[in-house]
Amino acid sequence: MSIGRERKSGCRPEPNTETTLEDTARIFLLGRTEAFGINDEKLLPNPRKTRAVFAYLCLCRGEILAKARVADLIWDRSGSVQSLDALRHALADLSQVRAPWRLERERHTVRLDARACWIDAFEVPDRPDRLLDDLQGVSVSFDHWIMEERARFETRWRAALERNLESLIAENAGPARRASAARDLLSVLPTHDAAVRALMKAFIDMDEPAEAIRSRCGAAPEVAIVLGSGLGDFATTLGDGVRFPYTELPHWPRSTVVGHAGLLVVGNVAGRRVAALAGRVHAYEGHSHATLAFAVRVMRPRKPSRYCN
Repeated sequence: MSIGRERKSGCRPEPNTETTLEDTARIFLLGRTEAFGINDEKLLPNPRKTRAVFAYLCLCRGEILAKARVADLIWDRSGSVQSLDALRHALADLSQVRAPWRLERERHTVRLDARACWIDAFEVPDRPDRLLDDLQGVSVSFDHWIMEERARFETRWRAALERNLESLIAENAGPARRASAARDLLSVLPTHDAAVRALMKAFIDMDEPAEAIRSRCGAAPEVAIVLGSGLGDFATTLGDGVRFPYTELPHWPRSTVVGHAGLLVVGNVAGRRVAALAGRVHAYEGHSHATLAFAVRVMRPRKPSRYCN
């Protein structure tokens, strides 16, 4: 998926077909700022401020920039003459790199054309706080610009990923595709409520948790009980009980509160097949409402009976 080019509103994001990882330089701006050639050789000079110049030019997406603007941003404690001289040295170092990008230096302006390169910030959704993470502290002005760029990064990815997820839901795409799209959105915004709901719904539609339970417990339970505080011991009284720690059930939310065992037990009570959930997750633990309802939705039978609706 890419946000490197403009798209028509509502269209699903398309991969960037102009460049591939196999035949181009790769530029990494998420986490450590690095660039690698097609043979995995490192391309960037070591000085942090030189890498900061490179990252800034990359994220400006080919814009023609005044050298004074770049120098003042990165060498904000130096005078204009000294900062421009430092920038000149940094650009000279970058121009000596044998790479598919093109650094265009004029007397008063500079521009980086990196269209022939793969750049992770335009191709890979991630948490905004990872953008240029290793370059914080280069200068006060640069730090302020990083915060603004992270906000723009989040806005661009959120819009693209929301459109993608909404499109897949509207076309009733398969649960694996919907789950993947929801995970992409959650990688940028971990608390996005619609993405959490879509992910939980996709997990249920994939039937993986229910299948894991059916594969071991034999007859399907007729009744499911969510045990409240102090009632967890009831699960140990079930006859012929089959125990499922939540950690062994695909996608099942984990109980972290003391006294919540995090255990599903399927057994017999008074001639009925019963599933008892010993341990719950709570909103105050940071879970969404969709996550809170996940276990109940999994236990609800696809064909309701008079014992469990």
